[in-house]
This record gives sequence, C-alpha cells and structure tokens, in this order.
Amino acid sequence: MYEVLLDNQLRIFVLMFPLRINISIKQNIYLRSIFMKKIIIFLFMVSVLLGCATTGKTDIDGFKVAATKSLEAYGEKLIEKDIDSWLGLHDENVIKMPQDSMPVIGIDALRESISGAMAVVDFLDFGVDSEEFVVFGEMGYVRGNYFVETQLIDGPTPLPRFEGKYFTVYKKQSDGSWKIFRDSYSSNNPPAN
Repeated sequence: MYEVLLDNQLRIFVLMFPLRINISIKQNIYLRSIFMKKIIIFLFMVSVLLGCATTGKTDIDGFKVAATKSLEAYGEKLIEKDIDSWLGLHDENVIKMPQDSMPVIGIDALRESISGAMAVVDFLDFGVDSEEFVVFGEMGYVRGNYFVETQLIDGPTPLPRFEGKYFTVYKKQSDGSWKIFRDSYSSNNPPAN
C-alpha cells in the first residue's frame, strides 16, 4: 500500500519500505517521462523478441512426420534392394559414420558402399524406435534404437539380429523436404570373440 500527498512537494510513503522520498513536482514529471520511455522501449523489445521467436520457427510435428516416413522408407528400400530410392533419402553431401569403419563421405561414396553391402547380404527386416526429435532452424535430428536382420546371399540361415543406436541429422532441402545429412550408428551387441 502507498499513500500520495500533494502540496509543494510530492511525498510518497511506501509501507513495505520505510523510506520517505521528497521530490518536486517538476522532478516527478521528468521521472515519469523517463519511466514511460523505458516502459515503451521494454515493450518494443519484448514484441521484437516474441516476433523473432515465432518467425522462422520450424514445425516440430511436421519434422517428426517427415523423419518417421524417411526412416520407414529407409528400411523398406534396403529390403527391396532399391538403391536409387534409398539414396534419394540422403542429402548430396551426406556423411555416414558407421561403427568400426571410416566415414562414408558424399552420395557417390555412399552408392559404392551400399552396392557392396547389397552384393553380399539380403536385408530381411529393419526397424527403428525413435526416442527424440529436435529441430533447430533448417536442421533437425532424430535419436533412437534400431535393429536389422540380414542373411548372406549364399548363406542358408539368417545372421544374428543386429541391434544398435543411431543419431541421424536431417537437413531441410530447398523444396521443403528433409533428407539425411549426417548419420551415425553403432552396435548394442557385445563384441564377437
């Protein structure tokens, strides 16, 4: 609570603070104008910051849908041995970082790598369990677990199920689609003896 008394001097008594401030009416008008200017500047800055926060904001739900569809197609195209469609899920400047291997840099190197793998194994099943989706501007990432079941082309039985974790970074393309830009994955399986 406060009480304002006007006479020659403006006196403000603030009950919460035992202070008595004596200022002239002229000083009071000057202080109010400075205070109002500061309020106006503060409100302007808040509106600018709120405008910046919403401008360019990426739709996380749209990214989740796009990334989920991409990861489903990833497995389907491996199983179908559709190399061109599988590569189409990737950005031209993709970098794959598999466990215990050198990085695969660029779409041409990725074509060579996946062609070599498909010449040796059949992909029987592939699945992901995405645990985290994050978007920051024109980039986004997905983190989770995956499994893959394969069989040697000349082999009579499937190889042991491979389970692992992945961290995939997507880059938004000029057409609005999301493509795999960086991809790192590793095994949860214990090392073979």
